[in-house]
Amino acid sequence: MRFAFSDIDEKEVRMMLGENAAKLYNFDLDALRAAANEANITPGQVAVPLDEIPADSTCITFQRARAMEMMGAKSGATS
Repeated sequence: MRFAFSDIDEKEVRMMLGENAAKLYNFDLDALRAAANEANITPGQVAVPLDEIPADSTCITFQRARAMEMMGAKSGATS
């Protein structure tokens, strides 16, 4: 989430982290708070940009980003 959403407004991040689903399914946020705290993913954490893509990640988003970086480096090298 940090890779894609670090620059998104905190209110929108909160909605993505669960408030949208809670509203859609009429969940009780207070009843879910313990589970949310256990997951420990906060808007503050999401707001910190990712310094680098983890080398061992097989996430398709990271794979695409690596490919784009490589293509950018190759096109920059030929200019």
